Amino acid sequence: MSIISGSPSSKTLKSMQKDIMKEMKKEDKSVKKAMSDLHSTEKHVDRADKSAQKIAGKVRKMDSKEIQAQKNVNKQNELYREAMSEHDKTKTQKEELERQYNNDLENARQLKEELQLKRAKLDEMIQAQKGHNEERSSNLSDIKGGFLPGSAPGSGSEGSGNSALGSGGPPTQSPTQANVPLANNGSHGAPMTGGSEGAPVAGGPQAPIGDSMPGAGAPMQGSQMPAGGAMPGSEAPQGLASGAPAPGPQGSGAVPTGVMPGEYGSGHAPGIQGSTSESGRPIQGMA
Repeated sequence: MSIISGSPSSKTLKSMQKDIMKEMKKEDKSVKKAMSDLHSTEKHVDRADKSAQKIAGKVRKMDSKEIQAQKNVNKQNELYREAMSEHDKTKTQKEELERQYNNDLENARQLKEELQLKRAKLDEMIQAQKGHNEERSSNLSDIKGGFLPGSAPGSGSEGSGNSALGSGGPPTQSPTQANVPLANNGSHGAPMTGGSEGAPVAGGPQAPIGDSMPGAGAPMQGSQMPAGGAMPGSEAPQGLASGAPAPGPQGSGAVPTGVMPGEYGSGHAPGIQGSTSESGRPIQGMA
């Protein structure tokens, strides 16, 4: 506001007064507006502070949750590692069992093949043993009749009857078998006795069945048979002295031709004494 020099007029003074009042009112209005704006801003600041504090509390809670979640993750990772380790261990054990299973299958297959071969071989041995036992039975019956093996009358026809017995047919007996029991000399290889006790068979000790007897063709010393056909050293069953047929083949002096020793060839001919099988085992009844 400029200062006018000299004495101003009243009109000028009034105009100046109006300008001053007008300027004051304008400034007051601006100040009031600024104060109102400041107060409004303060309210916004308070609301913002309260919101920030509220969010800060949520952040702290989320921090706790994050820490717990991380702990759970670590725990799950540890469980995962343990589970993977157990899985690998189980897989290894399974593969080992599969290898063992395959090895057992192969071993079982080989054993089955071996079993079939052994079974076939045993069947062949049994069939061969049947034929050998038929021959042994015929030779023993010849010896009991006082003849060398294969030299008794009708011995060649007895072999055909043996096959029937070997296949399950009824036993047959030759005339010399029915009433002439073999002497019980008590031990393998002991000499057979003839008419007088202690007189050895010509040719020395008894030869194994199936081999040629020493002194073949030579007459047996003291070949006189006692009454009833019993050889010294054994008792004739009752009824043999009168020529009655002997009781059943087992335990009697009769040697049924072709009787097979038990199922699958036990190596024992029932009622046969004083001889051994080809394998060297004594036939049943021998000490």
